[in-house]
Parts: sequence; structure tokens; C-alpha cells
Amino acid sequence: MTVTTDELLDIIASAGLRLQREIKLAYKAGTLEDYLSKIGMEDLFPKKSTLEWDGAFPNGKIVILGESSVRDRDILKSIDSVGISPDRVELKLGYYDRSNEEFIRTLRYNNKYRLVLVGPMPHSTTATGSFSSALSMMQNTDGYTKVVPLRVNGELKITKTNIKQAVQNAIDSGYLER
Repeated sequence: MTVTTDELLDIIASAGLRLQREIKLAYKAGTLEDYLSKIGMEDLFPKKSTLEWDGAFPNGKIVILGESSVRDRDILKSIDSVGISPDRVELKLGYYDRSNEEFIRTLRYNNKYRLVLVGPMPHSTTATGSFSSALSMMQNTDGYTKVVPLRVNGELKITKTNIKQAVQNAIDSGYLER
């Protein structure tokens, strides 16, 4: 079935109204950044001046937080393949682990860690305070080193490929030393 020009204009207008409503709801709920990412429009979220704390050493540790179906040794091989020693990697894997909540608190102003890679985690935990998620809290609170969400199609997901890419990007930018 083909669509006439008038029908197309009606579709565009209706879609625009729906999108506006969804964006406003996400804004009110404090999940606008997550919503825009989910619909593939994360580039529209305003870039704030970075709060990243740069007190960690460029050859510091990398920590990976969140639920992963990738085996630990495969994660370490991915990072090793870009020239980072597995000794510099700490894995805090699992969707919900109370010890991760405490660990997230210890990351603040901790010069031992240079890069935090984040996969799926619960949104509400005691560690997040008024933030919608631990990821949002770490990205929007002074004192955390560089935090990189690991995403596939807009969803948080840990894969060998996105870990390798995130680490390589940090190396290429000069942020992380081999």
C-alpha cells in the first residue's frame, strides 16, 4: 500500500507529537539521557562540561561494572589484545551485587582507577542517591574518573567488542596509557 503526501504529513505530525510527549515524560522522570540513548538519539543530549576527575594516573586500572554474559577470561583477552595488561583490570560483574554499591562509592577520588566501563546495572540502589542510576551518578558527580557506558543498539550491554573499542578509544585519545 502506498501513502499519499497528505497521509505522510499526518504521520509526521502525529509522530512528532508522540515523540515530544515521550521526551517530556522522560525529562520529568529524570531519565531523558537514557531515553534518548534508547531511541538512538543520544547525540541530542546536551554535553555538559566534564566533571571527570583527572587525578588518576594514565597507567591506572580499568574497572568493568555490570551484568555480563561474556566470560572473564574473554574480557581480559579483549583488553590484552589492545596492549593493556590483564593485571590492570578489575571485574565487578553481576547485575545486582551489594558489594558493587560499596565499590562504586570507593571509586570517587580514587587515583588507582583510570577508566570505568559500565554495563547493565540496577537503576535504583542506595549508592545512587537522587540520581536515576549508578551510571548517571558517576557521570554527573565530581570526583569520578572517566566513565564509559558500554552499549549495543542503545542498550547497556557488555561485549568483547565494545570493551575493546572503549579501551582503544581511551588509548587513542591519550587518556589511557598502555
